[in-house]
Amino acid sequence: MNRKFPLIIVLFLVLFFSCHSLFAASRSTNDKTVADLVAESRYLLDAITESGTTDPMFPDAFMEVWVNNGIKNVASWTHCVEDSERHILNSGTSEYAMTSNYITIKKVMYQSGATDYKSLTHGTDDARGKNEGNVAHPEFWYEGIGTVGVYPLQDAEYTTVTGNTIYVTFVPTHTTLAAGDTVTTPQQYNDLIVYYTVAKALFKDRKLTALRVVMELYAMEADRYRQDFIYKPKKSLDEVVNQ
Repeated sequence: MNRKFPLIIVLFLVLFFSCHSLFAASRSTNDKTVADLVAESRYLLDAITESGTTDPMFPDAFMEVWVNNGIKNVASWTHCVEDSERHILNSGTSEYAMTSNYITIKKVMYQSGATDYKSLTHGTDDARGKNEGNVAHPEFWYEGIGTVGVYPLQDAEYTTVTGNTIYVTFVPTHTTLAAGDTVTTPQQYNDLIVYYTVAKALFKDRKLTALRVVMELYAMEADRYRQDFIYKPKKSLDEVVNQ
């Protein structure tokens, strides 16, 4: 029988049978490639003819761009992809330029030789120089414009912190993936990327009713993982100064 389900019915069936754990960790890996998600998107679009050729309305070049944009979109608001870099401190320098392209900084670890290794508190640049006292090591970090800053910069004996290290964890900007590349976001977000790709294709095809359904599915799927990316707000100026 060659008759196929209408697009809307297929989409709801896929959502119903996509049973992910509500408590899946955001550190899981992914075994799918960009080409895999393109194929899943084509299935929902019914964009494969009976002869097996692709629909010229949705060439691979378009589909791969949309998958990449979907990955970038998910990574941007979930912060589920992280990278890190290190900076060597200098007692006369409070801010250090990030060498990687990034979306936001997540945390900063401080290491003083082999004697001290700790996480710094997310503070604010407005608090620099206020009520610092004789602090043994830097206690706070803040994000500048393409920079990361730490303070205070001298220890209790007023000696230099030059040579000590900070390790900065950040959310990197997305690097375009080729068809055979593994998807960089965790696997539980694959359906979100597929829905994003399908939505882009439906908009191009001006199928606006189906587009609204897919956007609702996207929002519903995103809500399933809200607990994975609850942000911790940085401390207020009063909290930092009076700590």
